Amino acid sequence: MTEKKYFTLEEANQLIPVLEKEMDALRNLNHEFQTKVNQLNKSGSAKSAQSNLDDQSQEVFIAESKLEFIEIQARLHVQNIEQHGCLLKDVEVGLVDFPALIDGEEILLCWKYGEKEIAHYHGADDGYKGRKPLE
Repeated sequence: MTEKKYFTLEEANQLIPVLEKEMDALRNLNHEFQTKVNQLNKSGSAKSAQSNLDDQSQEVFIAESKLEFIEIQARLHVQNIEQHGCLLKDVEVGLVDFPALIDGEEILLCWKYGEKEIAHYHGADDGYKGRKPLE
């Protein structure tokens, strides 16, 4: 079992450029995944009963393989984020938490995609809605 990493505000802020790149990639992959799923669903329902079943099966296999590849890529980006000790909370919103200590109390520094620096924190059970400004 590895020791839990706690971040200083400075350490967490230094990771923001890395997180922005990883989140950009994840958000793009998520969009691509959703687009391909929608295309697959549309093409599957649009096929006529007269279509060649072998061709249709091959198209579905290729589409599913592409989806699997996107999923593998996304997992790598998630691992890249988590290897720093960060906690990825939401890809679409772009939420990442950093375990930290304030006056001996465990809290989570909270970064949202688009923010240039971390300005909020919350308790472990409070979540994003419980964000409080750092002072």
